Amino acid sequence: MNFIEWPRRLFRSQSAPAFHLVHFNRSGGQALSGVERVTRTDRGFWRAEVNDIILNAREADQWRSWHALSQSIGGRAGVVALSFSQWMAQKNYSAAGVSGHADGSSFADGAGYRSSTMRAYMHETAEIGQTVVKIRVDYGIDHPAGLHFSHEWALYLCGAIRSQSDAVFEVPISPAIRRRIPAGAELELTEPGCLMKLTDDRAMDVVMPLSRIAKVSLKFVEALEVWEELAEEEYG
Repeated sequence: MNFIEWPRRLFRSQSAPAFHLVHFNRSGGQALSGVERVTRTDRGFWRAEVNDIILNAREADQWRSWHALSQSIGGRAGVVALSFSQWMAQKNYSAAGVSGHADGSSFADGAGYRSSTMRAYMHETAEIGQTVVKIRVDYGIDHPAGLHFSHEWALYLCGAIRSQSDAVFEVPISPAIRRRIPAGAELELTEPGCLMKLTDDRAMDVVMPLSRIAKVSLKFVEALEVWEELAEEEYG
């Protein structure tokens, strides 16, 4: 599986990456009342936006890195691992996971380091196509409902809790499982991510204004063919 992890900390944007789940519903024709019947399917895919990435031509390393990354991705053909922060979902968000230097001091802006303070595991093996899973919560969250998680760069959204047994929760997820998740596998909650592709071959083209500071916005769509190819390799 070849992909490039998007360097969020090098190319900072004025808003967090936004992920949108696109549902795939089927039309069942019209009822006697004339209203269209719509049936939900377990299919669906992700779209994402990274808006207002700030590029400064006076920062040579950043400017050259942008062009190098653009060449490596190669437009719509390249697969990009795009992640986002889910810190606000954790319990005690304002204090959890923040620490300073060894002497107790912090950075110049008052910020500290962050470490993972949410942890959960797949309780039972989840097979490809499965839409209901059991998740065991370790710490940092009360339950997985409404949370995103990823495993091997496949991204999922948890629905409402169906049942609970101690720290194990049964929840529906969207989209359906892309790749088998074995029992006991740790799920990425802190910075979940997804394998994506640019929607435009020229998305990373930049016209630099006289101010030498430009803003670029990118749109991505899930790289579904990656999961299809992996499934064919593993299951024939």
